[in-house]
Amino acid sequence: VQAVKDAQGTAVTGKATPGSTVEVKDQDGNVLGTAQADKNGNFTVPVSGDVAGDLAVTAKEPGKKASEAVEAVNKTGLEDSITAG
Repeated sequence: VQAVKDAQGTAVTGKATPGSTVEVKDQDGNVLGTAQADKNGNFTVPVSGDVAGDLAVTAKEPGKKASEAVEAVNKTGLEDSITAG
């Protein structure tokens, strides 16, 4: 799973196995939202813009266990890192 939290903090987007169910949780383990990855593996999970802390993202294919959780990278921080080189 690859995941990025948008600059406004209102969605987590990324890539996962096509058809898998993607789940986003806050740092306390509360589910903030789910979505299904499309045929190309793209997903968007809406989340509240006021969620603080790290977000954990997992993907689960039908009949299989969920992937290891990955942290949703903050897009603003990612852009700053790329700009800084």
